[in-house]
Amino acid sequence: MRSVWHSRPPMPSRDEEIAPSFEAPSGGPARPIGKLKSAMRRVQLPGFDGDGLVLDIGCGSHPHPRAHFCCDAFSSDAERSAPLKIDRPFVWADAHRLPFKSKSFGFSVFSHVLEHLSDPAPVLREIQRCSRAGYIETPAPFTEFCVPYTFHASRCSVSTSGELYIELKSRWDEGLQSCASEAVYADAMKLWWRLYALDPLLTLTRFSWRDEIRFRVVGQPTGGSKITEAQDDAAGAAPKTESFGAQRSRLRNVLVDSAYALLRPRRFPSHHDLLCCPDCHGELDFGAYPESVTCAPCAKRFPSFRGHLDFRS
Repeated sequence: MRSVWHSRPPMPSRDEEIAPSFEAPSGGPARPIGKLKSAMRRVQLPGFDGDGLVLDIGCGSHPHPRAHFCCDAFSSDAERSAPLKIDRPFVWADAHRLPFKSKSFGFSVFSHVLEHLSDPAPVLREIQRCSRAGYIETPAPFTEFCVPYTFHASRCSVSTSGELYIELKSRWDEGLQSCASEAVYADAMKLWWRLYALDPLLTLTRFSWRDEIRFRVVGQPTGGSKITEAQDDAAGAAPKTESFGAQRSRLRNVLVDSAYALLRPRRFPSHHDLLCCPDCHGELDFGAYPESVTCAPCAKRFPSFRGHLDFRS
């Protein structure tokens, strides 16, 4: 996320163009079967056996349809394809300090967040504390090599031994864009889009775990590891008004929304049963809820922000 690169030189500013954009080259859109596979991956949960509640960590603009509870650290939409979507129980939370009781969820979803972190180990340990199993998804190393983003801090893959292998970048543009000729880079982009059209799953790293997240981090964090709220939130920046979904056809929107509605849980859990202090993991006093809650052991107060409890401070 935005803060992870503050101490990594040299970097373009957030006002500069993030290159390259994910626009398909001339030659037509991805094949329909590729689009279908991409949409299906959003409704599937590899490794989920249906037991327990589902938590979506860093839900962003597309909370998982099966999630019972969601959390996110940013109200700013600067690094999202669409505005933040809150359509089920939700709290503001830092992934390094999750405000959930140990093993309170049967399954967690951590999709396209890990690659933003310059110090991922504490976050993965915290996710393991809160849930019994889970699913992690990131861009594949080949994707990071061909189409890097300024706010992606690592390349992730799954080793032959079944470990999640996380290689921290020394620069955001470690890839063809910084070392190859324009012609070679253009050819690599065409290859990436052909792979995406054939099977979007080839451009992703997908990792399921149970009981323990086996991972290995290569490289050292260089600062900015804590996820902090974007500066424009304090100024009350207006949210985006144009959704990425508006670019899709109306028929596809109807089909996707219908599938999500069918998979959406019919009952949602109570905040009282799941939440705890993110610092000491003590019980919370809900006497002033929904305006705020207070940790009974350490007396720390957590207010609401935009109508939802805020555990980031």
